Amino acid sequence: MKKNLIILIIIAILATVMYVISGYPKTQIVVCTQEALICPDGSSVARRGPKCEFSPCPTIVKKPKQGKFCGGIAGIKCPDGFVCKYSGNYPDAGGTCVKKTPSASTKYVCPENEYVDCMPGPGTVKPECRPEYLQWAQKNCSNFKGAAY
Repeated sequence: MKKNLIILIIIAILATVMYVISGYPKTQIVVCTQEALICPDGSSVARRGPKCEFSPCPTIVKKPKQGKFCGGIAGIKCPDGFVCKYSGNYPDAGGTCVKKTPSASTKYVCPENEYVDCMPGPGTVKPECRPEYLQWAQKNCSNFKGAAY
């Protein structure tokens, strides 16, 4: 009986030694520095994960430029896909960018000459002297140089 007990104790000791030698599972604790990365949108992200890499920045969704100022004395143009909706019919009128409708690009015809005659006179403003047309002609008519006043 004593012989069996001694063999059992030796087996238990050998099993414990083998368990320790084999590298029993160890809990690895990763501590990252408390740095922050400033993203293009102004937000910040911290380091994380086993390699302490920065978290990805949020995706920037570009909003259309609807409502942006256009026209005016500086002749500010709207981005592609938008047209300037003027708030007046004088040559340096300002306005706001609105989404271009499919028909907006097809309702005009390029002038025959380099300049259109926009001399002021009695009556209403000529259609070819309106800021919308002048802006369209500048973009779409290769020989167009402007309006003559």
